[in-house]
Amino acid sequence: GADDDFDAQRLEVEFEPLELPGRPPLWEEEILSNPDWVEALPGYGTVGDYYVNIDYAELIEDYEYEDAIRVVLEFTNNSSEEISLSWALSYNAYQNGIEMELTYPNADWETEVDYMQDEYVRPGETITVALCYALRNQQSPVEFEILDYWSGDALGVEYELVWGD
Repeated sequence: GADDDFDAQRLEVEFEPLELPGRPPLWEEEILSNPDWVEALPGYGTVGDYYVNIDYAELIEDYEYEDAIRVVLEFTNNSSEEISLSWALSYNAYQNGIEMELTYPNADWETEVDYMQDEYVRPGETITVALCYALRNQQSPVEFEILDYWSGDALGVEYELVWGD
């Protein structure tokens, strides 16, 4: 057939991805020293049918031995049904206005409360929950926010990163 007359030719091309014409410039994350997204939010209070107290944060290492922050909070279920924090509320941490990835601590840093966000809590009960986030950089403050989509209630705290020796 017609394909029998076709002689396949091999063409090899080498290129450097960073030197392609029309390539967008490399993105560099701007370091914000004074974010203000959560500035107007309280660190504790009623969020929908729940009471939350964002207690404290600490710098740890995650399961990949990378820098992370652990935010510890108390969650009280004031609704009429048992529910977990992860079902009840939305929570995120940000650096430079960009969401941080949830992670888990490595075995040296692990505590019982690191896995409590999915545990169901009966009405009127309070648990301590820790949420760990991989740091995007070692300079920018971390903004943590927790909110109820239905009511629009929100809490938030900003943490400066302070490194020990």
